[in-house]
Amino acid sequence: MAEEASRPNPPLRIMTWGPAKSLSTVFEKCLSFVDGVQIINEPYQCAATLGPEGIMGGAGTQQGGGDEMEKVLEDLSHQIEQHDSGDVGWDDKYCTYEWAQKTLESDFPGKKLVFCKDLISGIYGKHDYLPKGYLHTFIIRNPLRVGLSLHTGVVATFLQPGMTPDQVDITAVPILNMCPGYGFGEMVELIEHLKKSGQMKGEPIIIDADDLQNHPESIISQYCVKTGIPYSKSLLSWEAGDGIVNRSWIISKGFLQANRLMHYFDAAFASTEFKPAKELPSTLPPDVIKYGKLCEPHYRKLYDMRIKP
Repeated sequence: MAEEASRPNPPLRIMTWGPAKSLSTVFEKCLSFVDGVQIINEPYQCAATLGPEGIMGGAGTQQGGGDEMEKVLEDLSHQIEQHDSGDVGWDDKYCTYEWAQKTLESDFPGKKLVFCKDLISGIYGKHDYLPKGYLHTFIIRNPLRVGLSLHTGVVATFLQPGMTPDQVDITAVPILNMCPGYGFGEMVELIEHLKKSGQMKGEPIIIDADDLQNHPESIISQYCVKTGIPYSKSLLSWEAGDGIVNRSWIISKGFLQANRLMHYFDAAFASTEFKPAKELPSTLPPDVIKYGKLCEPHYRKLYDMRIKP
């Protein structure tokens, strides 16, 4: 990385941060078809969860959190291990924060673009491990949509016998909410850190998932212009399936295993384009409304700075 500037045509390096369920993986898949791209998927979130310093990799029990929480994490970790991901991906036992940083700062011979998508919770409290040489961008989504997607996923995967969906409270599930600002507050904090440290020049580059769905050509083309990614209308549609993942993504084996259990990448992998956002239901679960109210002030601040269609 230190010698990169002296080499001809070093790759453009871009990171996109967002909360869970922000359509960031679909956006990542879209950009997987840029010529000469190397995709790196969620190395910091892996370090924060499955790696040796993560809440499911040993650090969670060292930090405490109660016997019940330790058992939930242990059971989930065991279930993930049972779902073989094949040969694709990195071994999570190596995924420390330092490893994530060094991996991102590595040389990528022959690549024109290194694009990393990560969850904001992965870098919370770890700003010292931000990679050098990257342009940081952001993707946001209406917190009610995020909350509803989280609620639906919890109900489908973790609802205990005897519980009803209305008894679920996503704001009280530690594995979903690893930071006090539920991701939105942490994006505001990261932007402030990047500006203060001189790592961000000018206004932040932020896209909103609803805009991306409803106006994909406008948002993607503007994003490309602002970041320096070559834009082509071919980015507006792509192949279905996870073939591109197997060909060119760098991704955690554990995350692929977890996807076979919880299916949180499946919709993104199956996608072929951005489709218009659907109307929110007229009635929402109480925890989703609560989640929306907690996130709204931070979301609104980010939304006002977004790329507009």
